Amino acid sequence: MPTQVVKPTVRAEFHGDVSGQVAIGDNNLQINQMFGGVVYHLAGGQTAVPRPIPTPVYLRPRRFPGLLDRQVERQTAQATTQKALPVQFYSDSGWGKTSLLRYLAYHLDDSLYPDGIVYQRVAGMGLDDIRQVLFDLFYEADIPIKPLPGQITRYLQQKQALILLDDITLPREDMEELMDTAPRCTFLFASPENTIWHEGKAIQVKGLPEEEALQLLEDELSRPLSAEEAQAARIIVGAIQGNPLKLRQLAALMRDKDLSLVRIAAGLTTPENATALDDQKLTAFAVRSLPKDQRKVALG
Repeated sequence: MPTQVVKPTVRAEFHGDVSGQVAIGDNNLQINQMFGGVVYHLAGGQTAVPRPIPTPVYLRPRRFPGLLDRQVERQTAQATTQKALPVQFYSDSGWGKTSLLRYLAYHLDDSLYPDGIVYQRVAGMGLDDIRQVLFDLFYEADIPIKPLPGQITRYLQQKQALILLDDITLPREDMEELMDTAPRCTFLFASPENTIWHEGKAIQVKGLPEEEALQLLEDELSRPLSAEEAQAARIIVGAIQGNPLKLRQLAALMRDKDLSLVRIAAGLTTPENATALDDQKLTAFAVRSLPKDQRKVALG
């Protein structure tokens, strides 16, 4: 009785403007922008063989000079990564996760990562997309290739790099599978939620302490605060819980709209008003603090 041979099915999804040849496993996909794509085997049963990119690979983000406070976060990250364990900074947007990654990309021991230090923003990407990103960081070929997940794991088994992934939103199970894809690499994550629960450290990023928050305002304004402004700023810092992004927004409003810290703080006298800055209504609240004849000018 003849034996039926079942060929494995390969599925690939493409997003965005893609054209030309793309290798998927042992298949070659020719994509034409007008007529779609046709999958066919490479000539002679050959496969597109990836070549390792010479290491170390350094793809760091911009430096972040003058990081304020964050002593606990920095020290914890340094101690944890020395043990080759992952670190995850988590919080909503605006609390400083990306700033920490940018800082740490230049302040961890390079000698621990012979294959390099790489940073990637992976907002909205799924597990397979991020695997492909990691593969492309360390391998290249004559045509674009998309190895299967198991192939990527084999290629990355011996890589020993520091990988910083910003805005990653994978669930816990996918995070673990991602780290298993490159088991000798050390990962630093910035995420909206805590999704690593076992090995490594998950650190919630909170607001700046009062003195550092006032320092940030002065840095953004390029001038010292007056005594009256500093007193008002302390009220505002408490209302926004030291959120660095909102402090920068506040400084921009002061510069561009000529708004007064003292007047804004004076409006934070009721529970309803005190939550206005927490609800990302900073501009509207600040403009409402102006006299009526100045509001139209401020809104410009």
